[in-house]
Amino acid sequence: MLRAEDIKKNIDLVEIVSESVRLKRSGRYLMGLCPFHGERHPSFCVDPERQLFYCFGCGAGGDVFNFVMRLHNYTFHEALSFLAERAGIREVVDERVDFLKGLQVLFQKTLLMSKRAKAYLKRRGIAPDRAGEFGIGLCPKNLLEILRRKNQLLLAERSGLKEKFIGVFQGRLTFPFYDRSGNLVGFAARRINGQGPKYINTEETDLFKKRGLLFGINFLKKRGKVYVVEGYFDCISCLAAGIPAVATGGTSFTADQARLLKGFDRVVVAFDGDKAGRAATMRAFKVLVACDVYPYAIFLPKGEDPDSLVRKGRERFLCLPERDLFELIKDTIGRLPPQSAVERLNNLASFLRDSPSALSKLLLERIKGAFGIKIKRQAKKQLDTETRILEILLSSRELVEDLKEKGLLEAIENPEIREALRYFAEHKMLPPASAYMNLLARATIYPASQDLKEKAIRYLKRKRACKGL
Repeated sequence: MLRAEDIKKNIDLVEIVSESVRLKRSGRYLMGLCPFHGERHPSFCVDPERQLFYCFGCGAGGDVFNFVMRLHNYTFHEALSFLAERAGIREVVDERVDFLKGLQVLFQKTLLMSKRAKAYLKRRGIAPDRAGEFGIGLCPKNLLEILRRKNQLLLAERSGLKEKFIGVFQGRLTFPFYDRSGNLVGFAARRINGQGPKYINTEETDLFKKRGLLFGINFLKKRGKVYVVEGYFDCISCLAAGIPAVATGGTSFTADQARLLKGFDRVVVAFDGDKAGRAATMRAFKVLVACDVYPYAIFLPKGEDPDSLVRKGRERFLCLPERDLFELIKDTIGRLPPQSAVERLNNLASFLRDSPSALSKLLLERIKGAFGIKIKRQAKKQLDTETRILEILLSSRELVEDLKEKGLLEAIENPEIREALRYFAEHKMLPPASAYMNLLARATIYPASQDLKEKAIRYLKRKRACKGL
């Protein structure tokens, strides 16, 4: 199995960056024009000693993995393989991938033997003999016993299935997630009846990060038009009817997911037709624009979702008019009172101005031309308090170690930030592919002042006192 630490020891970030950015020495750092957004003056900084980069223009930052992932639109696992080849490190087949493949075979066999699961799928319009085409399976109710008998509980835990979690997973329909290399990396699971959350996922690992995956993308052979839907059954109904679709899996649409769609000719968002679905569509539009993907949308009739509409006839879905982003902006602004319209335009312009994508700049100019108004510059939105605390503390590992020993890190409410700081205190670095790697790069290249560090400590002490820790 490839280890990120081994690859980092044998790869020079400066060498990788220099292949796409012309760097010049500026004191202890190297500076150049950022490859992730258009700029005339260098704001892209590389720290050769700490092997980190940060752009003061767009905020991109991190280590060599983050650079390669962003530059080539790779997943972490793809970046790992790419850099391993560059470093001359031979990849060993990850036993977790083979383990998950074995589980998929077991799940699909279990489904074929379950009358209850097949009856449920039939009610959802999916013939049991077609379920296998889309990877649908059923987790056996005795999975824990099976894994214990095979002495695979430790391997299961490393694959995202801890022993205490397996009990919740058992008896559910399963949906496999694949990365762009075709590796099965994790599962989502839906309860058929009973109590508990409707959907759950295998826990995140370095292989399975749901925010960077799209269900169904492995079934698409052509890169023409693609519909982005929310649910697994929305996607499966579309695919079964010959309509190319991918699903976000019920979570907020992310930039990592948007980058997976950059190779498609046309991206059409097709979320539910209710108020929440329309709001999710506009949020997805912002994410796509920031990733240089021009979006379109269809709005479903009230009370319908893609699954229900397609099952009434694929033409009823395909005949819905597609609206492009600029058309929707004009339509939305045109319906508002003048004062509200100006406020909405300023908010939109602020987002487009701060976005690093070329598409954002083009849209900003079109908006200025179409509405003929001067758009005010707004202050950038500040980071939330605990994220700002994280950035300050990442300036000093010694300080984080001290806070950990004193138990002050427990005052942080965000579990991801708390865990990131614990890891940083122990390993002197954040976990591979951490979502906070850009903050580490910024904190390293532009450290927080002593005054800010003291304010952060006082904040944590107040929080601990309030929580009674």
